[in-house]
Amino acid sequence: MGCAAALGLLVIMSPLTTIFLLSALGCCAAALFSPKESWRGQRLQVIAELTELGSGFKIAARDLEIRGAGNLLGAEQSGHIAAVGFDLYTQLIQETVRELKGEPTEVETDPTIRLRADGFIPESYVPDPALRLNLYKRLAALREARLLTDFAEELADRFGAAPVETEWLLQTVDLKIQARKLRIQEIDGRREAIRVRFGPEPPVSPETIVTLLRTERGRLKYLPEDVLEYRTDGTTPEARLTAARKLLHRLTADVTVPT
Repeated sequence: MGCAAALGLLVIMSPLTTIFLLSALGCCAAALFSPKESWRGQRLQVIAELTELGSGFKIAARDLEIRGAGNLLGAEQSGHIAAVGFDLYTQLIQETVRELKGEPTEVETDPTIRLRADGFIPESYVPDPALRLNLYKRLAALREARLLTDFAEELADRFGAAPVETEWLLQTVDLKIQARKLRIQEIDGRREAIRVRFGPEPPVSPETIVTLLRTERGRLKYLPEDVLEYRTDGTTPEARLTAARKLLHRLTADVTVPT
């Protein structure tokens, strides 16, 4: 598509797309005299390929891939971004900056939740596979319960009432958020009792564990390798989820949980 044809699209595309088009059109003349800068031609090719309404976000995303995201994540580093993913790449950058400043860096715990139930976003609820993947990525990035509440409200606004599978997914993520703050590596509810395995240096004091063992005598056990085993009142996934929430709530009652 030529520059004149691209100008015609300005009246029907979003402001974000318009900004990109103006930027790309400004490169038309420069591209004629700078053949080595292949990204200019790539940007014009993106305009030629994505001409339907609502393409603004896709064009902006492709523009980010082509040019990089500024000096820190510029084009010379795009290979690293492609290798590890944008989210992980920015996390690594942040950790490196903290290390250079002499600030302590903590390895985040990524808990595994096993409760004999499948939580997912059904195709019947969100038909677009790319959108479902984006929702999963957003869920995985949540670190606060209030943000999960906002996410659930957004789902209801956009797609209607969540099905049972999605509700279970949201509850599992909520449990995972609590477990991460306690540096719990795994919550396994597939046996007759729930097993909670801690990672290194959990913020739960030994006194809190001892108090729980006394008050829940017969139901709570301490096993080797920093594992708590908690017997539940029921065998259904819902009962196990309730029991796990209760246990984590009591573990956090008398401690300051790092954010």
